[in-house]
Amino acid sequence: SDETMGKVENLIVDLPAGRIAYVIFSPDSSLGLGNDFYALPPDALTLGSDRKNLVSDINKDKLTAAPHFTKDDWSKISDPQFAAQVYQYYGKQAWFTGSGATSLQPTGRTNSESQK
Repeated sequence: SDETMGKVENLIVDLPAGRIAYVIFSPDSSLGLGNDFYALPPDALTLGSDRKNLVSDINKDKLTAAPHFTKDDWSKISDPQFAAQVYQYYGKQAWFTGSGATSLQPTGRTNSESQK
């Protein structure tokens, strides 16, 4: 509906596969969704017609029930089950599952490392 929903905070890359595993999204405070981050499949976003913004059909209602994590605990990002849940929630085909697919093996900081 042509409204600002938030901003991309980070990208999570699966280096061995050379692919973006997630886009880490921070919702705008006007949505009232708290202070959490949301992992989105990269193909849930497309380049806008202005070629400066990313767009999606995701709305506040969709984000409300979406898989997310707190800004001070990124441990879920390294969990392949969380990754599968994210892709399934948004109705996207996970490139790291299925016949002949490579296995997603994200490497991430543990919670104690992220606080250093």
